[in-house]
Amino acid sequence: MEKYSIKEWPELLQAYLNDIKRNAPSKMYDFKSSQQEQSDALFEYLESIEDWEEAVDEIVYMEKCKVPGYLVYVKWKDGTRSVHHSSQINERCPQKMIDFYEKHLVKAPLSKQ
Repeated sequence: MEKYSIKEWPELLQAYLNDIKRNAPSKMYDFKSSQQEQSDALFEYLESIEDWEEAVDEIVYMEKCKVPGYLVYVKWKDGTRSVHHSSQINERCPQKMIDFYEKHLVKAPLSKQ
Protein backbone atom coordinates (compact mmCIF):
# COMPACT_ATOMS: atom_id res chain seq x y z
CA MET A 1 0.00 0.00 0.00
CA GLU A 2 1.35 3.37 -0.98
CA LYS A 3 1.60 6.23 1.48
CA TYR A 4 0.64 9.67 0.32
CA SER A 5 1.63 12.89 1.94
CA ILE A 6 -0.75 15.78 2.48
CA LYS A 7 1.32 17.87 0.09
CA GLU A 8 0.65 15.42 -2.73
CA TRP A 9 -3.12 15.44 -2.28
CA PRO A 10 -4.13 18.92 -1.09
CA GLU A 11 -7.46 18.87 -2.96
CA LEU A 12 -8.46 15.59 -1.29
CA LEU A 13 -7.54 16.96 2.11
CA GLN A 14 -9.50 20.15 1.46
CA ALA A 15 -12.52 18.13 0.27
CA TYR A 16 -12.30 16.00 3.42
CA LEU A 17 -12.11 19.07 5.70
CA ASN A 18 -15.04 20.69 3.87
CA ASP A 19 -17.07 17.50 4.30
CA ILE A 20 -16.34 17.45 8.03
CA LYS A 21 -17.41 21.08 8.40
CA ARG A 22 -20.56 20.52 6.36
CA ASN A 23 -21.64 17.46 8.39
CA ALA A 24 -20.58 18.76 11.79
CA PRO A 25 -23.26 19.85 14.24
CA SER A 26 -23.82 23.58 14.33
CA LYS A 27 -22.74 23.70 17.96
CA MET A 28 -20.49 21.20 19.64
CA TYR A 29 -21.75 19.86 22.96
CA ASP A 30 -20.10 21.66 25.85
CA PHE A 31 -20.08 19.32 28.84
CA LYS A 32 -18.80 21.92 31.30
CA SER A 33 -21.54 24.43 30.60
CA SER A 34 -24.14 21.66 30.66
CA GLN A 35 -22.90 20.47 34.04
CA GLN A 36 -22.92 24.05 35.31
CA GLU A 37 -26.49 24.53 34.06
CA GLN A 38 -27.55 21.28 35.75
CA SER A 39 -25.81 22.31 38.97
CA ASP A 40 -27.49 25.72 38.90
CA ALA A 41 -30.89 24.16 38.24
CA LEU A 42 -30.41 21.64 41.06
CA PHE A 43 -29.29 24.38 43.44
CA GLU A 44 -32.34 26.51 42.61
CA TYR A 45 -34.62 23.48 43.02
CA LEU A 46 -33.15 22.57 46.42
CA GLU A 47 -33.34 26.15 47.65
CA SER A 48 -37.02 26.27 46.69
CA ILE A 49 -37.86 23.32 48.98
CA GLU A 50 -39.09 24.61 52.30
CA ASP A 51 -39.49 21.32 54.20
CA TRP A 52 -36.59 18.98 53.54
CA GLU A 53 -37.93 16.43 56.04
CA GLU A 54 -40.92 15.87 53.76
CA ALA A 55 -39.02 16.09 50.46
CA VAL A 56 -36.13 13.74 51.33
CA ASP A 57 -36.88 10.07 50.76
CA GLU A 58 -33.79 8.77 52.52
CA ILE A 59 -30.17 9.34 53.28
CA VAL A 60 -28.37 6.73 51.25
CA TYR A 61 -24.74 6.98 52.30
CA MET A 62 -22.23 9.05 54.27
CA GLU A 63 -18.50 9.37 53.90
CA LYS A 64 -15.75 11.38 55.53
CA CYS A 65 -14.66 14.42 53.57
CA LYS A 66 -11.48 16.49 53.58
CA VAL A 67 -13.06 19.28 55.60
CA PRO A 68 -14.49 18.51 59.05
CA GLY A 69 -17.79 16.68 58.75
CA TYR A 70 -19.20 14.24 56.23
CA LEU A 71 -20.55 14.12 52.70
CA VAL A 72 -24.15 12.96 52.83
CA TYR A 73 -25.74 11.32 49.78
CA VAL A 74 -29.46 12.09 49.63
CA LYS A 75 -32.26 10.50 47.61
CA TRP A 76 -35.28 12.79 47.17
CA LYS A 77 -38.86 11.59 46.80
CA ASP A 78 -38.97 12.84 43.20
CA GLY A 79 -35.96 10.63 42.33
CA THR A 80 -33.34 13.38 42.38
CA ARG A 81 -30.05 12.47 44.03
CA SER A 82 -27.67 15.00 45.54
CA VAL A 83 -24.67 15.30 47.85
CA HIS A 84 -24.49 17.74 50.77
CA HIS A 85 -22.26 18.54 53.69
CA SER A 86 -23.49 17.02 56.94
CA SER A 87 -23.91 20.44 58.55
CA GLN A 88 -26.57 21.33 55.97
CA ILE A 89 -28.40 18.02 56.40
CA ASN A 90 -28.24 18.24 60.20
CA GLU A 91 -29.90 21.65 59.98
CA ARG A 92 -32.45 21.00 57.22
CA CYS A 93 -33.61 17.44 57.97
CA PRO A 94 -32.31 16.27 61.35
CA GLN A 95 -34.84 13.45 61.71
CA LYS A 96 -33.64 11.86 58.45
CA MET A 97 -30.08 11.94 59.83
CA ILE A 98 -31.25 10.30 63.06
CA ASP A 99 -33.08 7.64 61.02
CA PHE A 100 -29.88 6.97 59.05
CA TYR A 101 -27.81 6.66 62.22
CA GLU A 102 -30.35 4.34 63.85
CA LYS A 103 -30.53 2.18 60.73
CA HIS A 104 -26.74 1.75 60.73
CA LEU A 105 -26.15 1.25 64.43
CA VAL A 106 -24.12 -1.80 65.32
CA LYS A 107 -25.84 -3.43 68.25
CA ALA A 108 -23.60 -5.27 70.66
CA PRO A 109 -25.13 -8.20 72.54
CA LEU A 110 -25.89 -7.61 76.20
CA SER A 111 -23.33 -9.29 78.40
CA LYS A 112 -24.52 -11.55 81.23
CA GLN A 113 -22.39 -10.59 84.20
